[in-house]
Amino acid sequence: MLASVNTSRFFARLNKKSVLIQKDFKFSDQSKVDAILAKYPKENKRAATIPLLHLGQRENGGYLTTGVLQAISKIVGVTAGRVHETACFYSMFRFQPPNNHIVEVCKGLSCYLTGSDNVKEAIQKATGGTFKEGKSPDGQFTLEEVECLGACANAPVMILDGVYYQNLTAETAKIIIECVKAGKSVKELDAVHTHPPRPLP
Repeated sequence: MLASVNTSRFFARLNKKSVLIQKDFKFSDQSKVDAILAKYPKENKRAATIPLLHLGQRENGGYLTTGVLQAISKIVGVTAGRVHETACFYSMFRFQPPNNHIVEVCKGLSCYLTGSDNVKEAIQKATGGTFKEGKSPDGQFTLEEVECLGACANAPVMILDGVYYQNLTAETAKIIIECVKAGKSVKELDAVHTHPPRPLP
């Protein structure tokens, strides 16, 4: 028996991603592109599409444009439309510029059972209230709920600007956000557990 799928939510997300910003793009460092391609068979470059989307999104200020999709399509040998289809399927790819700080709150089972909803609520309160289309009322933060971040033993977990924060509570999440808003270093806090940014794909 097939699992039921919330098609209305899927197509709502797809419609949001159907509007592309026109903007030229070129990868800044060809060696990074080559390093990604080296991990995949030469006869199947399209297998590198997702890592290249991550790289393009990072280099383009946190979102994808027509230029990024076209650059990737030339590298992997498929149409820009096919690259766009791939990007639309995954929630981690954006087609609109994010705010200055990107917060990814894990909604995987371990994080959910240990209070990720409380963490999300604390983040919203610390940034001025309910987020509209993922953006905070104060204009500083973009909040995204993501699938498992691979740190289940230390749930709940979030990533803020590429840095993991684990074993969170509503209070520590609030402290972290307030520190970032004030321009202070979170690393100086004893109340939170930080880890270095994720390695590049």
